[in-house]
Amino acid sequence: KTEREIQASLDEVSAERTARTREAWGADPARTVILLAARLAEWKGHRLLIAAMARSSARERALLVFTGDGERASYAAELMALARASGVALKVAGPGADMPAALAAADFVAAPSTSPESFGRSVAEAGAMGKVVIASRLGGPAETILDGQTGWLAPPGDEGAWARALD
Repeated sequence: KTEREIQASLDEVSAERTARTREAWGADPARTVILLAARLAEWKGHRLLIAAMARSSARERALLVFTGDGERASYAAELMALARASGVALKVAGPGADMPAALAAADFVAAPSTSPESFGRSVAEAGAMGKVVIASRLGGPAETILDGQTGWLAPPGDEGAWARALD
């Protein structure tokens, strides 16, 4: 999309709607919000993102937000416990999020999948909203992100590389 088209997409989401979304997440204006919009499935990299955030210098000022359905009801609880133990602020927003408002409310979007995705819809949607994406260097996202220009690509499963990308 052109810059004008991206701005038009962002303008469709009101400031009030964006503020309500951040408020629902408990994200004060000083927090950097990193959104992982994906089904709560282990291969989507939720644990990797928590571990990388725990190693990142951005940890104190960032909030991870996970949106999406879950394959196991206990997985969200496991992720919350891991985040607490790691000193990482995490909001599991669950399914049914207003995705345009969620993308507008996020500062960055992460797609830390540990297995290749054929397309990676959340990466494309984030790009359409002008959001910078950090994604695993595999599958569709590796083809839709211009590394260092429209986002960053990190090796799948490499906590250190992901922490550096978050920094």
